[in-house]
Amino acid sequence: MRKMDANLRKLIVECPKAELHYHIDCISPELFWRFSQRNGIDVPINSLQEAREFYNFQTLDEFLTVMLTAISSIQTENDFAEMVIECALDMVKQNIVYREVMFDYTACYGSRGIPVETVVNGFAKGLTLAKQQIKNLDIRFIANLDRTAPVDQNCQYLNELVKYRELLPLIAVGMDMQEIGYPPHKQADAFAIAKGYGFKLTGHVGEVVGPEGIWDALQSIPLDRIDHGIRAVEDEELIKILAEKQILLTLCPASNISLGVYSSWSEFPIKKLMNSNVRVCINSDDPPCFHYDLTGNLIKIAETFDLSTTEVIELIRNSFIFNFAGNEHLSNVDAWLDKNLST
Repeated sequence: MRKMDANLRKLIVECPKAELHYHIDCISPELFWRFSQRNGIDVPINSLQEAREFYNFQTLDEFLTVMLTAISSIQTENDFAEMVIECALDMVKQNIVYREVMFDYTACYGSRGIPVETVVNGFAKGLTLAKQQIKNLDIRFIANLDRTAPVDQNCQYLNELVKYRELLPLIAVGMDMQEIGYPPHKQADAFAIAKGYGFKLTGHVGEVVGPEGIWDALQSIPLDRIDHGIRAVEDEELIKILAEKQILLTLCPASNISLGVYSSWSEFPIKKLMNSNVRVCINSDDPPCFHYDLTGNLIKIAETFDLSTTEVIELIRNSFIFNFAGNEHLSNVDAWLDKNLST
């Protein structure tokens, strides 16, 4: 691995970016500490420093403990509003001009009796406040279904959620939680309802489960794109199909490495996908837990694989080309690139 070119690093840092795979439920240690104190939640931390140390984990089980414990501190409409404000401020810090934010209502909040209305009102309030502070802020929301939940429960949730489309920019329906033992086709009826309501469709597949999970999804659900999907690299025919259909994979390198899908950055098979003309983009997934934000992921991937400026630009532009809101930001990004690459 050669030392990264300073000009390329500067481009990654300063270029307008988009992010399509970001879980807002994974709150920062700062919010975890604040919410737990404000809401009187009994958690295994006694200071902000302990909250930060709590986010260091070594195994998947420890990661899940961190996530679920932190999420348990989220209770009120104001909590959800502050989550959006923190997300927006992070976008400014990284020059992210567009972000699609995922949230898991049934698994994270509904299971604790928090009404959908509380979550949506809080997100909407936070977005309004953030837009008052930040010019041209563009955040859209993806409602993820819990793939381990009964399909009729997810159908009921979607029928309730759709009532709030005027309040919050809900743009797509996704799917996550435990992949092993819960193939995508079991949620086909719920995705049919989502498609009928006009939502774009995505889903977490091909992360822990191999290519068979991606095949199952493609054959049972009309997905517009795939979250993770990195294990597609193990199936040449699947690679060919993804390239032909131009189905974007929202890759999350730091997440996959932290959770043991790959043991090191050098093993992450992004180059094979790119060389096979599969459309991919880079994302942070749950940055407070994996300690790499979008910019950090891009820099590390570019550095590890000695990517050219052209290859880095392809990764950045793919997030704008294949987002669910259209290409309204793409011309501004291209204008920025033309200006800054010509100087």
